Amino acid sequence: MPNFTRHLVLVALLAGLASAGLLALAFPPVGVWPVAFLIPVPALLVAQRLPFARRRRRLAIASVFALAMLPFYAWQHAFMWNVSELAYVLHQFYMVFWAGLFVFITATVFRWSGHSRTARVALPALLATLWTGVEFIRGDVFLEGFPFFFAAHPTIDLWSNWGLGNPASVLGTYFVSFLVVLPACTLMAMLRANPDSTRVPTAPPRVPPGSGAGRDASSASAPTDPAPTTPTDRRERLLTWSLSAFILIAGITLGSLENLANLPGMGSAEAPALRVAALQTNIAQDNKTSWPTHERLIAMRRWLDLSRAASRPAPLGSNANWRPDLIVWPETMFPGPALNASARAAQDRAGLAFPLRQPVPELGVSGPILATVYADALLDAQKSMRIPMLIGAIAEDNLQFESLPEGRLKAKSDGVFNSMFLVRDGAVDPARYDKIKLTPFGETLPFFSRFPAFQQWVLDRLVLKGLTFELRAGTTPVVFTVAGTATRSDSPPARVNNIRIATPICYETVWAWACRAMVHQNGARAADIMINASNDGWYGNLSPGRPNFLLLCRWRCAELNTPMVHVANTGISAHIDADGRIVRQGPDDTPAGESGAWREGVLRTTVTIPTSSSRSTTYARIGDLYGTFTGIIAAILGILSLRRTKPI
Repeated sequence: MPNFTRHLVLVALLAGLASAGLLALAFPPVGVWPVAFLIPVPALLVAQRLPFARRRRRLAIASVFALAMLPFYAWQHAFMWNVSELAYVLHQFYMVFWAGLFVFITATVFRWSGHSRTARVALPALLATLWTGVEFIRGDVFLEGFPFFFAAHPTIDLWSNWGLGNPASVLGTYFVSFLVVLPACTLMAMLRANPDSTRVPTAPPRVPPGSGAGRDASSASAPTDPAPTTPTDRRERLLTWSLSAFILIAGITLGSLENLANLPGMGSAEAPALRVAALQTNIAQDNKTSWPTHERLIAMRRWLDLSRAASRPAPLGSNANWRPDLIVWPETMFPGPALNASARAAQDRAGLAFPLRQPVPELGVSGPILATVYADALLDAQKSMRIPMLIGAIAEDNLQFESLPEGRLKAKSDGVFNSMFLVRDGAVDPARYDKIKLTPFGETLPFFSRFPAFQQWVLDRLVLKGLTFELRAGTTPVVFTVAGTATRSDSPPARVNNIRIATPICYETVWAWACRAMVHQNGARAADIMINASNDGWYGNLSPGRPNFLLLCRWRCAELNTPMVHVANTGISAHIDADGRIVRQGPDDTPAGESGAWREGVLRTTVTIPTSSSRSTTYARIGDLYGTFTGIIAAILGILSLRRTKPI
């Protein structure tokens, strides 16, 4: 291997490791957010050295850089190993692919910039656009998207706590990623090497012995690109810095102007509020996937007891008689079968019952349990508490049972849904929300889901034999309406009707467009608050997943100027305000300094509805237009970078 190639491999390897280290520092659980501004530096450093390399060499060096980042993603996604070893391995290569792609394309962009002063002045903005476009393609387009670990994500405290106003409320989180990486792109563009120093040496043409060509032929050079212009001069540097500074100031100003429009009434004691009691049920996913009947019964009793305790007046801060307006259970935490009325009627007609592996003396139960026992207990408890309850449960449409030999029953339905139900006045409301965006590779296989038989073959052979993806996606974003509380300093608390609640389920809060579709409908705001019921038991005992998921929830609040209560099975449950700040976190008895994960309990919190919530943010109205634009630019640059180039 030539010396210059060995040097590039070493640089790429060290830069990839440095990039992994920067990501580990910037993202939770470490969470040093200023490091986010340095995240692009290693990739740009490698790309600077490749502009005039052959396409094959650029690809090889970019691959070395990408593979060196594997430790970070392998650590962050370690929980996937318990689900599927093959999926775990493939996912890590999928993630680092995008880092290598950015380096590969960026090298070509550096090459082009050497031939035009205008291109060099605009180079930082183009590099930041490329970075953002790659994020958009990974986050929203390819394989239905995986929108984690954007450059913007660690910086939420910068925008939420420093009073700058979050530009995400104007053009979305992708625009914030652009602003975050722009300073590093500007610096690295200014520090790029002299174009002559980045040219890869090429061997002289081979001359047949005795050809007589001699020294003249051996000194001939290969065809070259037009000679680059001279390195950046002082005026050019000034123009480049000025353009970048103007873009940064404009972006921050946009966020500040949007924030000013959202300020009236924020946090006011006179604003309407919703008092929420969120149950953190804390059942391990391994238990839930193989949930025997006796454990379901015990869990049902425990959670109803928690709900009753939460319904009673209790001290919370300075309020000595706090009582919830709404009680929420996490995603699919209802331990019985389908909760919708038609399904329960079908269960009752068929006499569906479940055997007990062991008796439950504390409940006085020793024989088979009717399927409707769980729903009956829930409805009776809610009626006695007289507080509406949002329950995560399964729904089945047109459920029917067929009798088989030996008294067995075979169930079939038109669809199984991951749903949220509103229970009040001792009954389940007819309207329910069915999860619209199913989690790729967790609840559905992108593309393969169009061919159910083939999808099942892939699951059995390549993922986990016996695993089925039976859920169907919902089609309509349903908004629930409950009564809240208005508190004024000069009068007793009063009831406030029609507080509108959007209920994105679990990973739906990862995709900005999914939350936007629920909060903003038909050209106007449709919801005042988001309640995200989630099952974070999938993360197991490993910590990085939970705080990173909570981080994304905070961005959804900032984009839409809408508070959220994140209700997670094993934690971290939290109340997030409309600016993306965490107001309360974990069950009420969580010791100071702990996250609140892996604790059973209740998070009691009062969510103030800002008076400005009557209007939608600019982002809610226009969506990810900016992200789409950068994605198109990145795709064009990617295609152009595949063209064969001549060595210098």
